[in-house]
Formats: sequence, structure tokens, C-alpha cells
Amino acid sequence: RRVLADWLAALERHPARAGRVEHLTPATARGEAVFLGLRQREGLSAARFRAEFGGSPRDFFAREIEEACARGWLERDPESGCGDLRLTAVGRLVADSVAALFVAVEGD
Repeated sequence: RRVLADWLAALERHPARAGRVEHLTPATARGEAVFLGLRQREGLSAARFRAEFGGSPRDFFAREIEEACARGWLERDPESGCGDLRLTAVGRLVADSVAALFVAVEGD
């Protein structure tokens, strides 16, 4: 059985053994930010996305957003006025399929 205190103590003794560090490409980081944001109840904040990546989700994922909206999986938050996105009730049921739209995008 794993115990957090034991792992933290081992980490202090041997920091290099903490595990591997994953380096994401900008495209992968953007895709992960979208699907992780969408899995939150309040959805994906376009302002936070823009602050982190220098453009709105639509700047990078217009086709994917339109596809998800057309399928009834995503909706634009009408109260935000800045392009915030959230999963619909149907979208929550197929969240893995929604995520696949964004993580499959290649390139910068």
C-alpha cells in the first residue's frame, strides 16, 4: 500500500527519482487546457485561455468548436460574452469524445 508521507520523504531524500517530467508541445498544451476546462462545471474560460496561450479557444480550435456545437455537445456561455464554452448535458455524457476533438489536433 502506498503512503503519501513515505513518498514525500523519499522525494526529499532523492529528488531526481520523483518521476519523469512531461514536456508538452504548445498544441498539446492548448488541447489539454480545453478539455480540462470543459470538464469543470463552469466550463472553459476564454479569458484565462487567452492569457495563457495568446489567443482565444476559437483562434486555435474554430472547426472543433463548431463541430462540437453542431453535435449538441458544447454551448457558448451567453452570460460571459467573451467566448466561454461549456459542455451541454449531452456533452457531459460523451465528454471523452469531446476531449478527443481537441487533443487530436496537430500543429501550432
